[in-house]
Amino acid sequence: MFRRFLALFALVLLVILGACGGTPAASPATEVPSAPATAVVEPSPVPPAPTTEPTAEPTTEPTVDPVGATDTSGTDAADAADLSALEDLDLSDVDISGLLGGILGGGVGAGETVTNQLGYSLVVPEGWSVLMNVAFEGTGAVMMVPEGTDPMEGPDENVLAVNVGDSSVVFDDAALPPDASLDDLMSSFQNEMIEEDPDVKVSDVENVRIGGLPGRAVNITSSVPETNEEVFVRLGIARIDDARIVTVIGIATRELWDPAAVDAVFASLDLSGLQ
Repeated sequence: MFRRFLALFALVLLVILGACGGTPAASPATEVPSAPATAVVEPSPVPPAPTTEPTAEPTTEPTVDPVGATDTSGTDAADAADLSALEDLDLSDVDISGLLGGILGGGVGAGETVTNQLGYSLVVPEGWSVLMNVAFEGTGAVMMVPEGTDPMEGPDENVLAVNVGDSSVVFDDAALPPDASLDDLMSSFQNEMIEEDPDVKVSDVENVRIGGLPGRAVNITSSVPETNEEVFVRLGIARIDDARIVTVIGIATRELWDPAAVDAVFASLDLSGLQ
C-alpha cells in the first residue's frame, strides 16, 4: 500500500538533499589519477666490429596502462545521465516548501493545521508531526510521524498519512475501474492484505464519516516479517467524485498504536478547498 506515494517521497527527498548540499541524488564518480605509464625503450644493440652496415635504430614499444588502471569513462557517462534525468524532472507541482520544512524539523506540529497544495487541510493529531506535504500530478499527500522522529531517517512502521487522488494511488494492484464503489475498494484492500499475509486479522467494515463524506473503515493486525512485531493498521476511504478518493491510514506498533488519532483526522479533514 502507498508504494507510489512512498516512492514519490524518496525521489523528491533525493532531489531536495542534492539541492541543499546534502547527499546528492547522483554524483559523478571521482577519478583517481592513474600513475603515468612509462614507455619501454629497447636499447640499441651494441654494434660489433665496425662494418658498413648501419647501426639499428632504437625501437619504442607502445605505451601500456599499468595493471589495475580503471577506465571510468563508462561510469562517468552513466552518472551524468542519472543526474541529467533528475535535473529534468518537472517538480513545479511539488510543495517544496512544505517538504523541506518537514525535513529540516520545521514541519507542522500537533494541534496545528496543515494545508496541502491540492486544497485540502487537516489538524495534526496529538503526538504527531508532519514529515511530508506534497502535491504532484493530481495527487496530494500528507505524511505524519510520531513527534521526535528523526526526519532524516524517514518513516518506519509508525505512519499516519492522508492521500487524495485516483484509486490507483493506494490500490495500484487492483483491477478495478476508477469509479469503483467504496465496498469494492475495501474488499480489494482486504483481499490483498490476506494474500500477502494469510495470518493477518481483518475487522468488519465500519461506516464512518471522513471529511464530511460517507466512508468505510477497517482495522488490520499484521506483523513485521523481519522481527515478527505486531503492527496495527486502520484504513478509511471515502469517494470525493467519480475520479477521486481520499484515504486516511494509520500504521503503528503496539506501543504507539492510537486509532483515535486516525479518527481525529477523519473528523478534522476539510476537503472544501479541493481544486
